[in-house]
Amino acid sequence: MKKNGQIVQAKTCSVEGCSKLGPITKGFCCTHYMRFHKYGDPLFTKIFKSMTGICSILDCSMKHHTLGFCQMHSLRYEKYGDPMKVTKLRTKTPNELHSKLLAGRKILGDGCWEWQKSLSGRGYGQITYRGRTIGTHRAAAHVFLGLDLESGLITCHKCDNPPCFNPDHLFIGTSKENAQDREAKGRGGAWKRSRNDKGMFS
Repeated sequence: MKKNGQIVQAKTCSVEGCSKLGPITKGFCCTHYMRFHKYGDPLFTKIFKSMTGICSILDCSMKHHTLGFCQMHSLRYEKYGDPMKVTKLRTKTPNELHSKLLAGRKILGDGCWEWQKSLSGRGYGQITYRGRTIGTHRAAAHVFLGLDLESGLITCHKCDNPPCFNPDHLFIGTSKENAQDREAKGRGGAWKRSRNDKGMFS
């Protein structure tokens, strides 16, 4: 192009693949500079609502929530700027759950396997499995005793030690059977942790 009657080389945008000529600011054309100024990234592309009704991430079939993603991927995008960001591997299979349970136990003299990590307010062990928190006694019943976690059955303790998840100390039953077991043991009221804090209740 000509400037003051002289031919000068036109400047182009520094973004690879962009051949726009014209005013250049900070090495960018007007379009890429506005993206850089507004979003901090000259390559930022606004994500529009998914037209299919499902998440736009490949192999994800969850329902569309916002920004073209399902709720999980949109939360990752909003928090980390990357919908594929994974900060912590989740326990997804029974084999993985089995390994995590054994890694977090302490075997006591009476045979109890006490959970050494997160405990609920009532003293039961807690573990995350497939994106939700469940009791370690239920997790153990699922892995070792075949409990269907979606069933209405509950996991009861023979040893009456809430943090214990030794499958030999557990049995699967109904709420009625659990109440009958509680009455048979003479403990109809609320239980409190003993002062020695070994997990035994009285």
